[in-house]
Amino acid sequence: MTRTFVWLGDRRAVVLTFVGLLLAGLVPVLSHGTDWLGSWKLALDRGTFSLTLVGPVAAGVACTAYVRLTTSGVEPLVQTARRPWWPWLRPALATWCLAAAAVLVTTLGVTVAAQAAGSAPFPRTLWVLAPALCVLAAQVAVGVLLGGLGRRRWLAPVAGAATFGLGVLGAVGVIPEVFRTGGLTGSYAGETFDVATHLLQAGAALGIAAGLLALSDRAAVWGSLAARAVVLVLVLGGGACYVALGQGTHETTRPLADPALVCRGQAPRVCLARETTRPLDDLVRRMERQAMALTEIGIELPPRWVQHRPGVPAGDGDGALELFVEEELAGEVSDETVARSLATPAGCPAYRGDVPPPEASFDTRRLLARWLLVHAGLLEPGADDQDRAWLASGTDEQRPWVLVTYDRLRACRLDELRLPAGV
Repeated sequence: MTRTFVWLGDRRAVVLTFVGLLLAGLVPVLSHGTDWLGSWKLALDRGTFSLTLVGPVAAGVACTAYVRLTTSGVEPLVQTARRPWWPWLRPALATWCLAAAAVLVTTLGVTVAAQAAGSAPFPRTLWVLAPALCVLAAQVAVGVLLGGLGRRRWLAPVAGAATFGLGVLGAVGVIPEVFRTGGLTGSYAGETFDVATHLLQAGAALGIAAGLLALSDRAAVWGSLAARAVVLVLVLGGGACYVALGQGTHETTRPLADPALVCRGQAPRVCLARETTRPLDDLVRRMERQAMALTEIGIELPPRWVQHRPGVPAGDGDGALELFVEEELAGEVSDETVARSLATPAGCPAYRGDVPPPEASFDTRRLLARWLLVHAGLLEPGADDQDRAWLASGTDEQRPWVLVTYDRLRACRLDELRLPAGV
């Protein structure tokens, strides 16, 4: 065992520590299931989210290591070394390396699994791991401070709890989100990581780490002019980043200006954001089956149906895919979702505006979707359904209403929508 890891125990202890860190990281990654299989970027996000528990465990490990160091009697020797800061910080570096390896292995595992499941990879976004590892340094530094000053083994769980608590405080907005990484609930469709926010987080985390490490033993870390200069630069820069994070709104993601689409099928043609193409084949198959009812009565379908992407207005003439987030990430979609999408032949601004569309627009689209399901043999109206009689009537009776309604939906004339007589 090299001197770098000596304060973490023998070889077996180091291996067990790494395994424990790895298992701790898998808990938050799998806490919401495996929805990240449908988005490589979301899988990468889940990899950084592993710090939710890896960081606190690493803080406890660091605290234990520094209790051993400070109670072993070698601390006076450390302070007389040529570069006292190096032997003092070596256990912190060892702990950080083990925890960083656990995070990287976890991230590699989930991103490879997502790619194997059919998600398109985005290796250029791997830079987001660098700010996450800066946060890990600050988490480890919490354990170093408590172990270096407290010198009691029972402080190890306190270090872990304190580190976890800092992440919770950031998540609820009490403090800036320095100790929180990952955990997005969306699909990253048409989005990417925001560089400015992550740079501020990395700077603040490094400043906190430098400050806590300097406080853990001022004689060792503060002994040389070069060490003081580095600590001052990091602390002052980190303080500025921390203040900036606390001002205004800093989102961890941002919409892409021109997100790439992947399209398949002809009538209808279906397009999903490149980030979430896993359900595309199933979506095309189901939409082709249900769209036959529209083409058989002479309706000309929109040129394509497109998934909504944040910050991107609906294209002129495009139909709107009405997918739930879980369906964007899954391998299959429901027939009800397909019918709802076919009943939305235009992405009208009113659907996503501050003022909701007329109530009749919801009723007519719902009835049109049910009509599609019935004609595709996917729905049997119940005996007490108010639209049962109309859905059971012949196509000749239904055709005029469907034609007029579809024309108004495509033109976004939502105020003109009406239900058929008797419904």
